[in-house]
Amino acid sequence: KMADVEVLLTGFEPFGSHAVNPSWEIMKTFDGQAIAGFKVASRLLPVVYSAVSTQVPELYKEYPNLKLTIHCGVGREGQLKLETLARNTSYCHKDNDQTFPSDNLCVKGACEQYNSKLQLERVLKEVKSAHPDMAVDLSTDAGLYLCEFTYFTSLHYGYCPSLFLHVPPFDKPYSFEDLQRHVRGVIESVILHGGISPEQADPSSSRPKVGLAVFIRHHDHPGKFLLGKRLTRHADGNPTGLHTYATPGGHLEYGESFAECAKREVLEECGVELYDVSVGMPVNVIRTEQNYHYVVVCCMGVIKEEPINAEPDKCGGWEWHSWDNLPEPTFPSLIEAKSVGVNPFP
Repeated sequence: KMADVEVLLTGFEPFGSHAVNPSWEIMKTFDGQAIAGFKVASRLLPVVYSAVSTQVPELYKEYPNLKLTIHCGVGREGQLKLETLARNTSYCHKDNDQTFPSDNLCVKGACEQYNSKLQLERVLKEVKSAHPDMAVDLSTDAGLYLCEFTYFTSLHYGYCPSLFLHVPPFDKPYSFEDLQRHVRGVIESVILHGGISPEQADPSSSRPKVGLAVFIRHHDHPGKFLLGKRLTRHADGNPTGLHTYATPGGHLEYGESFAECAKREVLEECGVELYDVSVGMPVNVIRTEQNYHYVVVCCMGVIKEEPINAEPDKCGGWEWHSWDNLPEPTFPSLIEAKSVGVNPFP
């Protein structure tokens, strides 16, 4: 059953000079197995940009309870590489269909780079200790081809931690059996030492998080409040609300009052001071299918200057909107707030 799968592995079809792609030949051998107590499934990916853009997000829908995804591709001779990051731009090498993205982007409107949230330095140390005959290292260049394109897509849309692993061609220097053993060792080490949090390992047992939404008013914009389009996922990697319109806000920090949190978030995100802060009702935002549960406290306040986009990597820019005509797509907490009768204009 797809719902039972906890670790998803992918490899690629043959391409270019690689008549046999070791990434898939190795990864498919683990399909249906249990590794470090986690049930594994393996899926083949095409070396086609448009297909990867569609298939990778769909995989996260097909497998609703993943704790980890590891993508694999063929790399340089001599060693395995744990890729630490993926970039969004400069994809200009033709795929198996002789095409590449017209804008050279992986995900339009997304940030420039995602970093893996796994503890890869610790994983590397454990792998080298357990497999002294394995040549393996960290890498910050996944190649700006289908490997890195897939990695960025996965980091963007995935709800669980992911890693891209580059393996050398067969017999350069490892035989099929040795490479299989080394890849299994990497998978085990990522599961055991990669820092998969309890929340990611068992979403149903995690506690709801506390967030805060700030409804900002300005005397030059009567009847309207401030919204911006989110460009990033939540800090824990959850993509809920990505590319939706939301108010300024964020997590309540330890020891903060609601008003202190509201003022801090507005200053960080909008570059202005918040005045006349009032605390409204909380809303309970639950999206179990996305492993998302937040209690969001609604605060109201006034600014005396026009806001600036102080975090352009996280927000597409600030706009004034009316409560009766919210832009779409809309952030879940705003939808919930409106449904329970929150009034940003007391």
